[in-house]
Amino acid sequence: MQSDTAVVILGMRVGLGGPGEELAGRIRVAMSVASRIDPEYIVLTGGVTSHETSSSEAEEMFTHIIENYPESDNTFILEDEALDTLGNGIFTREKLKEYPEITKLHIVTSCYHLHRSQFIFARSFSNEYLTIVEECFDCDSNNATMEQQKLAEAHEFFRRAEESGTCYMDALLETEIYLGKKVY
Repeated sequence: MQSDTAVVILGMRVGLGGPGEELAGRIRVAMSVASRIDPEYIVLTGGVTSHETSSSEAEEMFTHIIENYPESDNTFILEDEALDTLGNGIFTREKLKEYPEITKLHIVTSCYHLHRSQFIFARSFSNEYLTIVEECFDCDSNNATMEQQKLAEAHEFFRRAEESGTCYMDALLETEIYLGKKVY
């Protein structure tokens, strides 16, 4: 096993039935990547983002993996505070401070979400980690316009934080979604 490597699965809203088709697809791709590169760790990132369940996205993904991939012998790290993609990057960075041996991240998400995720993780982790975003779950999604808007918002978030000298975590916790712990 590669002890310096983690596969990071970005969560998304889950309902009462557990992960939907898209999140299950992300997990399927991530487990395929994990079987190929043999990482010590798999990071599951996502907090409670639905009124339908009190479980976090990370907890729901963990349950799904244990039930559907019992052969997995990876160490799972659950990051269960993130409410959005910015949070996925920033809270994962904070969580991985507990694992100094990890220096390489393979990020897995949906294909339409790939570019923004890559940008956010690269900024959140600076040059301290090698972040690799090469495989994704290809789903039918017409989110291109929304993704462009969200990417522009992410650029603006990092620009404002850097101009003000505010650390990313503090800046994140001052955003509307985290101030009100907005659940979708």
